[in-house]
Order: sequence, then C-alpha cells, then structure tokens
Amino acid sequence: MESLMDDREKKLEADAAFSAWKEHKSHITKMNKKRRAWITQKQKEEESKKIRRDKEALHMYDMWLENKNSPAKRKASDLVINKPPWSPPGKSSSITSLINIISQLLQVVLFLIQILKTDTVNINSV
Repeated sequence: MESLMDDREKKLEADAAFSAWKEHKSHITKMNKKRRAWITQKQKEEESKKIRRDKEALHMYDMWLENKNSPAKRKASDLVINKPPWSPPGKSSSITSLINIISQLLQVVLFLIQILKTDTVNINSV
C-alpha cells in the first residue's frame, strides 16, 4: 500500500511541476508576443513618421519650385535691381556730408591736441 501512496504522491508532484512549468511557459510566450507586438508597432510608427517627413519635404520642395520662378517673385527682384533699398557706397549725399563733418571735427581735435602739447612743453620749460 505504501508503494501505491508513494507512486501517487510522485505522480501528483510530477503533475504539479508540469503544470507550473506549463504556466510559466505560457506566461513567457505571452510576454514575448507582447514584446514583439510592441517592437512591430514602434517600427510601423517610425516608418509612418519617415513617410510623412518625406511627403512634407517633397511638398516644401514643390512649393519652393513654384515660388522660385513665380512672376510675383520676379517683379519683387526687378524692383530691387531697379531701385535697391540701400545706396551704393559714396553715392549718398547725406553720407558724404556726414563724412565731411566728421573729418573736419577730427582735424579740429588734432589741431587742439597739438596746441596742448606745445603749451605743456612751454609751461614745463619756464
């Protein structure tokens, strides 16, 4: 009788161990499926982002090509060529008059410095 009891206990222990292993295996399988699904989802998201960025880049390039040679842009560039918003160097009357005033002031300052130098020399020699 005891051997039958030992055999039953061994069989129950083996069944319990097999059930635990089977549960663990199914849990690992579920986790692996979730991980693979997550990786696949991330890859799909990255691919869709790449496709969207490429479409946006193509759209921007097409817009640039359309605007590059548009008549409105050409008219604006013609205005700049015909009448630039700045004056070429030396051609503006206000700038040349300002330069003349600054050069005259500089000459006066240099003259005053020379006078001060000669006066300090004369004062020291006395």
